[in-house]
Formats: sequence, structure tokens, C-alpha cells
Amino acid sequence: MEQGQRLVERLSSLEDYSPDDIGWYHFVRDHKQYLRRNSSIARYMPEDLVKYRYKPWEFVKDKMKVPGQAAWIFLFINDIRDPHDFNESHTKLRQFTKQTLDHMYQIYSTSASHT
Repeated sequence: MEQGQRLVERLSSLEDYSPDDIGWYHFVRDHKQYLRRNSSIARYMPEDLVKYRYKPWEFVKDKMKVPGQAAWIFLFINDIRDPHDFNESHTKLRQFTKQTLDHMYQIYSTSASHT
């Protein structure tokens, strides 16, 4: 649940992109190359990233328009091991869209391994 989110937004957001679902976690890890191929590469100035230092969940919400709970996926495809390693030194970043994430989650949730 996102802070400050309206009730209707909470109810309509059924996807849970967090790594808490071990099946989803492994599905994403198994499809790293797919995510990388379907991501764009964006370049940022260090001064534009300072406000996101150690806060990748804020970055993905603001810049990618993806739920903050998917920040672990963003870090994973950019080979950033820990949120504390996310800082202004990373100026070239792979970014995926909400549509790509939704597509992957739909495949995962309808797969036999999920049920």
C-alpha cells in the first residue's frame, strides 16, 4: 500500500510487485534478460539524482511511473545490489514501463507455477 494513496487506487491495484511472493521473485530473476531487452536506457545528471539517494522506490514512482514496490526489480536489472548503493553515481539507468511489468505479472499469475 502506497502512502497517501486513495482507497479506490488501493482496491484497483491488485498486483503485488514486491519480492515477498517467492514465486514472483524467482520468475523475475529468471527473466532478467527479457526485462533488460524491454527496457530503455536513460541518462541523468548527478544533480538530478541527489534527491533520490538511497531511495530507489521514490525514483521508480517519480521517473518511471511504476509502483515503488517494484524498486527491487529496477535495482536488479541495473545490477545495483542494495538500495544504499543507489546514488547519484549511477547516471545511466535501465528503465522498464508499467506495461512491461504488468505483462510479466500477468504471465506469472496465469502460469502453472503460480497456482
